[in-house]
Amino acid sequence: MPRLDPLRATGNPAHLSWRKSSRSLPGDDCVEAARLSRDLIGVRDSKDAVTGPVVAVTLTQWRRLLAQIKQGRHDLP
Repeated sequence: MPRLDPLRATGNPAHLSWRKSSRSLPGDDCVEAARLSRDLIGVRDSKDAVTGPVVAVTLTQWRRLLAQIKQGRHDLP
């Protein structure tokens, strides 16, 4: 998966709307996601949101990952 600088990925990071899970509690460690383009989703660590890397995945990969998470395929033992 490519790693992107959000500035280069969008041209203007102020226009990104980062979202995190509604199940996330304040102060919890989680990931945030934002649409970078029509077909790319950016994912970042909420603990390092300002300077950390953004991992870009295609919309198809994102949907597949979400389906797998809902099925419990990535649950910790």
